[in-house]
Amino acid sequence: MNRKLISGFYLFAALAVLTTVFAFNVPTASALPGSGTSADPYEVSDWSDLDDIKNNLDSNFVLVNNLDSDTAGYSTYVNTSNGWDPIGSDENRFAGNLDGQGYTINGLAISRDTSDYIGLFGWAENGSIKNLSITNPNISGQNRVGSLLGMGNGNLNVENIVIESPNVDGNNSVGGLIGFTGDTYTGDEIVSCSVYGGTVTGTSDMIGGIVGYNYISTFKKCFSSASVSGNSLIGGLAGKSYSGSSIKNSYSIGNVTGDDSNGQVGGLIGGDYHFTIENCYGTGSVQNNGSGGYGGLIGELDTSEVKNCYWDTTATGTS
Repeated sequence: MNRKLISGFYLFAALAVLTTVFAFNVPTASALPGSGTSADPYEVSDWSDLDDIKNNLDSNFVLVNNLDSDTAGYSTYVNTSNGWDPIGSDENRFAGNLDGQGYTINGLAISRDTSDYIGLFGWAENGSIKNLSITNPNISGQNRVGSLLGMGNGNLNVENIVIESPNVDGNNSVGGLIGFTGDTYTGDEIVSCSVYGGTVTGTSDMIGGIVGYNYISTFKKCFSSASVSGNSLIGGLAGKSYSGSSIKNSYSIGNVTGDDSNGQVGGLIGGDYHFTIENCYGTGSVQNNGSGGYGGLIGELDTSEVKNCYWDTTATGTS
């Protein structure tokens, strides 16, 4: 009898543990219209709905109207001391799909100067974000900071995104669109994305009008007219591009200012290494307040392939 009771107790305990483990991975039921599938995505209509994405990070979502300061939930989720809490983090990454359907998010504000992975999305991978405009974002973080996304960690597709009049500020890996793209093995694909006007500022390195650090990722048909400033590896489109990454059919017309002794300041790219650039140009002014030089197109070039690219020697101030 005692043996049976003891065995029953352990069986009950084991079942309780298993139930707890499996329950941990079950997504929270969403109150949003839709079922979260590709055929029937969840519908996002206000700031609370947008925040609810965090409860179903691998599901499908569509924006069904514009969001701004008059939209329900703004005072709760945006107009606070720290502002918007990004979707996805290092521990809980967004791996779903968001289709903005051409709608606009206006007035996004984030003030998290000591936090990494800052943007509308903090960390995303193995999914997609497309067909969305973000206007007048005011974004402040530490490392890996962007209007749309702080960190893209591989197999992520970002397409047809427009950022207008951003004010993006951080320390390292700061971009008008994305702070950092790619991981050790797989890159992201960013297509037809633009940053119009505004400022992108970093106190350290890898600062760009579109992306701060492009690691083994592909950018196509992208454009920036943002003013970009920082220390080293500062570029009108990308601060740094590295290890098999590429930028094609893209350009920058924004002003670029660095403060670097190594010359890693460029009208399009601050520094690129083992990289391909094709059909691109830079026409914004370029200035390096440090002791190093600078380039109208690329600040520092190392073992990279450049095809059909140019810069405006008069506008950039470089020959």
